[in-house]
Amino acid sequence: MPPKASATVAHLPAGADEHHIVTAARERSVRLYGMSAHRASHATAPAQLVLGFGNVGERAIAEGIAAIGHLLTGRP
Repeated sequence: MPPKASATVAHLPAGADEHHIVTAARERSVRLYGMSAHRASHATAPAQLVLGFGNVGERAIAEGIAAIGHLLTGRP
């Protein structure tokens, strides 16, 4: 039986720029989706990411986090 799709919302720290994080992640071939795209108002606050929607394996998730972890923590 194939795994079921589910999504989780990640809350970003105060002051985080959701659009910047999504754009920078995509430049690194990591597909993230900002929660603002799923709000009727498209409000960017609070900054949140939609994670794990679809059939994404654990290895791909780990590689994605390794590629963009610094974007989420604000560290180089």
